[in-house]
Amino acid sequence: MDHGRGGGDARCEERARLHVDVQLQPVQVRLCRRGDDQHRCCRVRHRQVVGIPGGATNELGRRPVVRRGLSAGCESRCRSNGGRCVSQVLRELTGRVGVLTLNRPKALNAWDMSMQREVRTQLTSLAEDADVDAIVLTGAGDAFCAGQDLNETAGFTTDQVDVWLDGFAELYDAVLSTPKPVVAALNGVAAGSGYQVALICDVRVAHPGVRIGQPEVSSGIPSITGMYLTWQSVGHSRTTELMLSGRMMDADEAERLGLIHHVVPAEDVLSKAIAVAEQLAAQPATALRLTKQRIRDVLWPGLADGFETAREVDRVAWGTGEPQATARDFFAERRDRRAAAQS
Repeated sequence: MDHGRGGGDARCEERARLHVDVQLQPVQVRLCRRGDDQHRCCRVRHRQVVGIPGGATNELGRRPVVRRGLSAGCESRCRSNGGRCVSQVLRELTGRVGVLTLNRPKALNAWDMSMQREVRTQLTSLAEDADVDAIVLTGAGDAFCAGQDLNETAGFTTDQVDVWLDGFAELYDAVLSTPKPVVAALNGVAAGSGYQVALICDVRVAHPGVRIGQPEVSSGIPSITGMYLTWQSVGHSRTTELMLSGRMMDADEAERLGLIHHVVPAEDVLSKAIAVAEQLAAQPATALRLTKQRIRDVLWPGLADGFETAREVDRVAWGTGEPQATARDFFAERRDRRAAAQS
């Protein structure tokens, strides 16, 4: 990437190519050449209409996708990957449905605090966009979201817990406060905070291979906000068993419990989620908005109390070193497995 001298905006020598992502939606990748200055993404100030060459629809029969380019530098939004800027959160518009895709497939879309901020920013932007009537949240690759990136928390101290929880509280409030329908397209595992975000979406669509749950206790982290959200859906007895065991549920069990609303073939998850989002968005707008606002107002006080409790409880947990040790053990075991596979 070549940079303008004298502190000007970063400029990229770009090549654009079309490829098809896991949902068979065409997207445009901008390839940047890195320079010797601070690495930044090029600033894109216009909409790009990305379609299938020679046709008006893709394999799903959907309209071409309107894709907004990156709106700021890549310090918190992108990862450098062999000179290529790869956004951690992809934003697309299919018809009048905004689709946000968590884009760390190799990490099962586990997120750190910077990625959570980007999701929150994009949600707020879509909520304010007059061209968007509904939102779908999904993941790239084989996962929806595996929850917290343990690389970030492996070295946490008790002083960092408040900032960490503040980020989650702001993200959850952004989802709940969105006046437009928000549908989770669960293309794979949803665990920990990924499971919790799915629960606060309005509707959840999954396929038979999806597994969801709250395994935090197995990672040395007390389950507080996840307990509250699960309790709201399935009650005391089932919540207690799920939180203390940390086990994951398959799609069949989750659907029977009401945690998943629609189970469809894996290749249909995104299209079904978009269709559900469109159906919800067709409801009278004011009634929908006020109903969503009341749902948020009923749910939020208990969730806010959960975050306040988590501040105290998590400081105790991190003070023992259990979460950090569990994360380090996880990475050590993974290194050993990889080494054994290569030998």
